[in-house]
Amino acid sequence: MNRRFTVAVLLLSSLALAQEKMYQVPESQLTEQQKAKFQGASPKDVRDWVGLGKEIGMAVNESLSAITVQSNNFAQTPVGKLTVAVVIFKVIGDPAIHLLVGTVEALVLIPLWIWSYRKFLPRRVVKSQEYGENGKKKLVVYEDLEIKDDEEWRGGHWAALFLLAIIILSTIFSY
Repeated sequence: MNRRFTVAVLLLSSLALAQEKMYQVPESQLTEQQKAKFQGASPKDVRDWVGLGKEIGMAVNESLSAITVQSNNFAQTPVGKLTVAVVIFKVIGDPAIHLLVGTVEALVLIPLWIWSYRKFLPRRVVKSQEYGENGKKKLVVYEDLEIKDDEEWRGGHWAALFLLAIIILSTIFSY
């Protein structure tokens, strides 16, 4: 966009520099025909043009107010309400649906991933517990549970999370 603006400015400036040379001549050296050509418009001509501009402005104002009134009347009918709903859906419907579906995917898939990570990866488990005289836990001893091939499981879960993120983000932003 910036490049187009720069090109347009350069082209217009080159056109301005390519114009003919201008000379100033005193009015006394002009012929009567030249003076008549450059003479200003008469007050009657100016009045006619002002009147024409006023009439055009009034006509445009009346037509726009008629369009506004009729479109408001149409929007109050059942067909008009349906048309407004279709136009609104065409403008914001697709992004709204993508956002809604992506949010639902995130709300379902991320808790599923967390559950799977906690269930299948090594974690600490309680080895023994000691209780005091009042029945409260006094000491809890944990041990690390070792699972075979835990690095592969961990890598697979992180790859799955990366894939889920790509799926969720592409659902939301692919409109």
